[in-house]
Amino acid sequence: MRYRNLFPVSLLGLAACAVTTPPVPEAIETSASFENAFEAPERSINDEWYRSFDDETLSELIETALENNLDISVALANLAAADANARAASTNLLPTLDAFVSSQLSGPLTGGIDANADLSGGLSLNFDPDISGRNQRLLAAARARIDAQTFSVADIRRLVIEAVALEYISMRRAGARLTLLDETLDLQTRTLEIVTARFDAGLSPALDVDRSAADLARSRAQRGLLEAERKQAAYALSVLTGLPPSSTQFGDPADDRIPSYTGEPELGVPADLLRNRPDIRRAEALLLVETTLIGVEQADLYPSLRLPGTLTGRSGVGTDAIAFNLGAVLDIPLLDFGQRVAEIDAQTARAEAALNTYRLSLLEAQQEIESALVQVAAFRQQRTELERAGERSQAAYDQLDALYREGLAGFIDVLDAQRTLIQIRQQIVESDASLASALARLSAALGGLVP
Repeated sequence: MRYRNLFPVSLLGLAACAVTTPPVPEAIETSASFENAFEAPERSINDEWYRSFDDETLSELIETALENNLDISVALANLAAADANARAASTNLLPTLDAFVSSQLSGPLTGGIDANADLSGGLSLNFDPDISGRNQRLLAAARARIDAQTFSVADIRRLVIEAVALEYISMRRAGARLTLLDETLDLQTRTLEIVTARFDAGLSPALDVDRSAADLARSRAQRGLLEAERKQAAYALSVLTGLPPSSTQFGDPADDRIPSYTGEPELGVPADLLRNRPDIRRAEALLLVETTLIGVEQADLYPSLRLPGTLTGRSGVGTDAIAFNLGAVLDIPLLDFGQRVAEIDAQTARAEAALNTYRLSLLEAQQEIESALVQVAAFRQQRTELERAGERSQAAYDQLDALYREGLAGFIDVLDAQRTLIQIRQQIVESDASLASALARLSAALGGLVP
């Protein structure tokens, strides 16, 4: 039902029909500290943690990625769109003014050629006082979407930094393995030469030569896979920095070294996640969007008011006139068979889903950090033990090699010691890379500064 031409002054009392503020979600409790925390400096978390690796190439790659990464560019474009949508939503609180012009030519079809021309034009005004608060809620939701997209940009930057660091470590790991492979091949080649010489002298059986040659061939077979792994990581780094895939920009694998993290990550406390993890802040902003939209749906239960007006002028044969019209239109919802209530229920359910998504994002962030802390501690312990094992394995191999040359030890013992030494050297490289990756994941999981 619609009532027209009512005086706006008589409708001021309808302002009491404005929707109430959506409920604020209850606070989410966090523990006082991380379960697996180690002692670390108490400083604010920042998003330049990668500089702690003291690797200039890595820092340059990350800075290039932050400037050229296409995922970040997409997020920034979405942020610009969200800002434009908010500016558009703000205009709903203001009156609109349009101009129009029309002309008309009329005359008889028979009996003469006399014709009349009429020209009219004017302005049309429309204003929604927003007595139910619907437009204000839409504007608040649009601004919350800006916040959500702003945090989304920050989170993508966080993930890009992490991805570049992990791919870089993977590339350097493969290069370090290639360098170690060359050392292994040299060691196995010398062993094969010694065994062959002893076989030629009748001091060793052919079986020893075959075993040594087989080990050398197995080691050579690793080169292609390691080279492919290094190139794949280099290709990924190229794409992350907004460039076509290329492996030539990183030089000779012999120059690869696994970056070493200096100092300790700045842990803070779990409550810092609420301030530093942009994905959590984004989930919080999206929760605000959904709860605000409950008010938008509630506003449809209340009357809405429009104030249309026109100012027209007309010029024609014998007629010149200017007229204006100002009115009020009140829309009162009466019967919709429960549609509006159902829409409120649906939006309330979406808000509940957003709340659970927010809670889940906090739990997952804590899980990432705790898991990374466990890995960091485990890889550090592993690295210490491997270093000790490497020293003992080197000593054992040197002794057996010397005894074998004197004919006092069997070749199978020498070969076994050599395999153990090579395996431990490989494990040390893997452990260094795994520790660096765990520290990168931990630093990224801690968040970084949010806008």
